[in-house]
Amino acid sequence: MRPRSRRARAPRAGGISGSSQPGPSTIRGNHDADAPGGIAVGALLAATGTADVVDAHAIVLARAVQSIMVVTSDPDDLAALDPAVRLHVV
Repeated sequence: MRPRSRRARAPRAGGISGSSQPGPSTIRGNHDADAPGGIAVGALLAATGTADVVDAHAIVLARAVQSIMVVTSDPDDLAALDPAVRLHVV
């Protein structure tokens, strides 16, 4: 292993959980997939006829924190779950 001073550093993006400098849209607090969250995710999937629990959880969290925008590389699936959520595609 390289000495600590010579190790490559991974980039850190603001707004990512665990980042030392959170961005303006950082989701704070405990947002685990607990029973109420799981029920909300399941209800969203049933209502939209989709099956991606990760996408549905992202939408449920965005709604819970009244997110202004969701950053995603998967805009079609997220838009199918909630067309009203603003998406920023990366």
